[in-house]
Amino acid sequence: MAIAALLTAFVAWERSSPDPLWPLAVLRLRTVRSATLAAVTFFTPVLGLLFFAPL
Repeated sequence: MAIAALLTAFVAWERSSPDPLWPLAVLRLRTVRSATLAAVTFFTPVLGLLFFAPL
């Protein structure tokens, strides 16, 4: 639940900032949105494997 609150706070901060760290308007492009979703979908299990494999 903390990560959701932090993500929400980050998005709110970035939307109100005059010079954002990462412009959220870039996610309106379909190719960027699709590539981001694909990367998250691929790398989440990889990071999970790297975390649980040493156990």
